[in-house]
Amino acid sequence: MNACEWGRVIDHDRYARLVAILRSNNVPETGPLPPTWHWLYTHESPIDAPLRRDGHVAVLPPGVPETHSRRLWTGTEIQIHRHTCVGTHVTFRIRVGEAISKTGRSGSLVFVPLEVTVFDDLGCLLTETRTGVYKDSPADITAEGTSAYEMWQPGRYHSTVSAVVQFDEVTLFRYSALLGVCHRIHYDHPYATSVERYPGLVVHGPLVAQMLVFHARTLAACDDVRAVRVVSHRPSFAGEPLRLCAARCEQRQQVVAWAEGPDGCERMHMELTMCNQ
Repeated sequence: MNACEWGRVIDHDRYARLVAILRSNNVPETGPLPPTWHWLYTHESPIDAPLRRDGHVAVLPPGVPETHSRRLWTGTEIQIHRHTCVGTHVTFRIRVGEAISKTGRSGSLVFVPLEVTVFDDLGCLLTETRTGVYKDSPADITAEGTSAYEMWQPGRYHSTVSAVVQFDEVTLFRYSALLGVCHRIHYDHPYATSVERYPGLVVHGPLVAQMLVFHARTLAACDDVRAVRVVSHRPSFAGEPLRLCAARCEQRQQVVAWAEGPDGCERMHMELTMCNQ
């Protein structure tokens, strides 16, 4: 497994910029940061690395054929062991897992897990297994998802809170710049539509997920969350409305959140598990 490690001080300015992009007024100055804060530091490309045509690092992960140049973020599982605050010095360790080849509705797929560990002087803060998919054919936006949540129906829950959001080109550009994401499908419209054959700019999966986290915080205190599971079923696109919904499941100690597209179909599913009191 390929591995790298680096240290950072959690920067309040960077976090405040994220909150502004997510359109939230709740910026904790001293309290624990909400889940997914670490994504501010774990999506950026190496500064001196040569890049491919799509903006990603030229060297593909081990086990991914050169023909599989199209890629998307498909989801993640995060275990939160301890919470942290702005100003803390933390260390990030990332390992690239073994590639897994599958055949889906859109052709040959290669799934690559990325194992993220974040720790401070006292020990481990959180662990994450993040999954990306590499494709050998133009993206098929009509294909159904193939995850374990494929048959999950939002209608089973009565949404406790909901809101409609839209992401424009400026928001996607600001988010790419903040996280250091170079993937051109998020900011280069001619590339996204002509080369990768999407109908428009693709909204970052992590951006939708972080919007869902902030939305779900109205149902649960951020320091109660101990696990986050996200599955992205389909991409979302700039300019289209997304309905963010969340409901609390008391019997399971969970908050379930999801994003619906304008067609009413679920684009992303999230489960936040609370600690047992």
